[in-house]
Amino acid sequence: RRGSWQNCSGASLVADLTAYILTNISTMMMGTQQQQLGVMAAAGVCAVVGVWYCGCSSAPDAEKARRKKRRAKRRMDRSACAAAVARLRDAARESALRESVSPRFRADSRAATLEPCRALAELLISRPGSRASMCVEAGGVEAVLQALEAHPDASEVQLQGLRALTGLAHGEGSAKAFVDGGGVELIAGLAAHAGDAGVQRWGCQL
Repeated sequence: RRGSWQNCSGASLVADLTAYILTNISTMMMGTQQQQLGVMAAAGVCAVVGVWYCGCSSAPDAEKARRKKRRAKRRMDRSACAAAVARLRDAARESALRESVSPRFRADSRAATLEPCRALAELLISRPGSRASMCVEAGGVEAVLQALEAHPDASEVQLQGLRALTGLAHGEGSAKAFVDGGGVELIAGLAAHAGDAGVQRWGCQL
């Protein structure tokens, strides 16, 4: 049953039956068999109503606790998605800046982009669904495409980026973000990694 305990009519009935039993306890001990049975019956009804009342009052509390737990979990997922996307976006921007300064920073910039790209992919693949929409909303598709564009010849970055895009594809609005961000053109460039089975496998899943 749903509803707060204030709306549960069993409370007053339990109180009345308890008062009746206490008032007639001496009758139960010294009265006739019929009187004893009457008091025992009242005690039985009191017990049944008490169990029902406990269920009535505890069910809403249990449901409220479950809803609170689900809300807390969604907040944690949203925070994790936003942090992962922001980390990848910052890494991709820094990589582009480093390489524009000097090609000798290329290896470092690739390594700096690879780890957040992999982290986002693992976050999405471990629990697809709601996380995908949260990451899309946070700009995940754009961040991944930016990382892929910054390192077109880095097969490992391409692999992890494609894994992340596969997870993001489950999110609402991901297709539009993919097309608007130039994803079709980037995927067409995967021919440069024709010999990498992992890149081709994840690319074909998009």
